[in-house]
Amino acid sequence: MLVAPVVSRRLRGSRPAEIADDRAGTIAVLGVTVVLAAIGLAHAGAVDDAKQAMGEQLAAARRYFAREAPPEYRVNAGHIDVWKQSDSLFRTCIPGPDADHALCVFVNTETEPPDVRLDPAHVPNPR
Repeated sequence: MLVAPVVSRRLRGSRPAEIADDRAGTIAVLGVTVVLAAIGLAHAGAVDDAKQAMGEQLAAARRYFAREAPPEYRVNAGHIDVWKQSDSLFRTCIPGPDADHALCVFVNTETEPPDVRLDPAHVPNPR
């Protein structure tokens, strides 16, 4: 805390140095707390947007899998695996009949409704 010594000198006046130092440290900690709280509040909207995008892509992928997935993949529809590519692009997979195969789609949430495209590579998302 580089600010505390400066504040301590200002507060010292007729107070003992230890008390001025304690008060300066307290003021510095409170200042950092206020700044961190403000940063958190400023980013709350981004967190909400990310949750909304995740929910939209999951719903779109589930609809696609329910409609288009072959039976050997559809039985695993409860085991969806998502790999976030960017804020609005996701690769969503359901496992196949063995560990080396998966049915995957790319979901873009920038469009309304989300754009769902089949990934021709039937490999699972990386772990």
